Amino acid sequence: MKHSALPLLLCALLLLAGCGKEEPLNWTPTPATPTPSPSIPAEDEAWWTGVDVDLLPTELGDEPYVDGDVSYRVYAAAPERDLLLYEVRCAPYEGAQYLLRLDGALGEPLRLEEALPDGQCSLAWGDYDGDGTEEYALTLTQETGTGLTLCELEGDAWTFHTYAPADYSAELSSLLSFHYEGGTVTLRYGGDAASYTLGPEESGPAAPLEDFSQVAFFTPSGDSLSASFGAGAVIGDRNVYFALVLASVDYDGEGFTLSDLRLLSTPGV
Repeated sequence: MKHSALPLLLCALLLLAGCGKEEPLNWTPTPATPTPSPSIPAEDEAWWTGVDVDLLPTELGDEPYVDGDVSYRVYAAAPERDLLLYEVRCAPYEGAQYLLRLDGALGEPLRLEEALPDGQCSLAWGDYDGDGTEEYALTLTQETGTGLTLCELEGDAWTFHTYAPADYSAELSSLLSFHYEGGTVTLRYGGDAASYTLGPEESGPAAPLEDFSQVAFFTPSGDSLSASFGAGAVIGDRNVYFALVLASVDYDGEGFTLSDLRLLSTPGV
């Protein structure tokens, strides 16, 4: 009897010892719940997504609305059309997103790496494509060039069409002929011509001007759009403007073209 009880005693000891062993390899631990930490939107995200429109300011000079790291201030306004343009900033980023509002509809026509100084974006409206519905024009002037954006609202959805510096510069370059001979630069369009003679301290060489955005102005008026561009040549390492291009800007609902060009001679600077 004493010997037959020994196996039972050993089994009991093994079972007790097994209680202190590690769990089997197929045991899955319950993950710990992470502690929430504050975060900011990524730089390439829309910082304004989900904002409550009713909380946004509605007049120039109103206190900005602040939601965490994101702030909203009225940058430009056209009260007669209930049209507002907000500057949206998000700490710690240097850039800004610009948010257009008409009634409760929001859309983002501009996103810039550096915020604009005040007064460099104007608002206008008109039926620029002749379809019987108004579009809204944003004219932007900054160090990187002047641009035009037409904004259309269908229901609560905005669409934006931008006439960027690269677009109109390429168009103007293809329309203007350039000639350099005997120290004189001549631009021609149709029967119009403008010339500039290099001075004694200007050694050249002279090359066509390829970027027209630094002296560019877009003017909405009623249902029409017009533009003026400084034209000239690159002489040595500087732009020399000695002509002015006046043009109408045609918009067909999708894109832009220049028409009715006139080339005027002006003093070089």
